[in-house]
Amino acid sequence: MAWHWRRVVLFLCVVLAGPLLENPRAQEPRLSFGAGETLRYAVKWGLMPAGNAELTVRSDRSAAGLWRVVGTASSVGYVSNIYRVDDRYEASFHNPTFCSQSIHKVIHEG
Repeated sequence: MAWHWRRVVLFLCVVLAGPLLENPRAQEPRLSFGAGETLRYAVKWGLMPAGNAELTVRSDRSAAGLWRVVGTASSVGYVSNIYRVDDRYEASFHNPTFCSQSIHKVIHEG
């Protein structure tokens, strides 16, 4: 009888510990976004429209595994008369590690 319990306990240990022994690099991580996705925001100052912002993810075809994110921000309407904004941000990073490759900012404010 003790022989069967040992086999059952050994079996359970192998089954339960199996996922812990797997190579974590074996599975490709899933990203919550993809190339070509764009986020657009309308910025308001109180009830008044103040600007627009946009963030776009692109796959960089010049290097494998390199992604580029482009962000823009601009003021609109009456707010442009008070404080004009025309900004552009570009960042490159490696997929899927998110290690930064470069960042470039062109900021025109005020």
